[in-house]
Amino acid sequence: MRGKPIGDLTGQVFGRLTVIGPAPKKGNAATWLCRCACKQSVAVQATKLANGKQKSCGCLNAELRARRVAAFRTSQRRRFLPRDNFASGIDWDESL
Repeated sequence: MRGKPIGDLTGQVFGRLTVIGPAPKKGNAATWLCRCACKQSVAVQATKLANGKQKSCGCLNAELRARRVAAFRTSQRRRFLPRDNFASGIDWDESL
């Protein structure tokens, strides 16, 4: 045997995944059926759950990617804005 058996994981929570029950094995690895916080079901190897390698069905990576893109776009927008408000010293003709 390679490592210590993990045991019954039913009901345990790993990141966004809650273990529902056993799933068919993938090769020699014990696999568990999990439900993500986004309501999607996914089969995950027990070692990936125990080691923290898989924390969601993939929705977490998508959310983090969207945050990184939004932060990058915000930083790029700031980069091209004028440093001072040059229009503040202009006297507007309100009679127009």
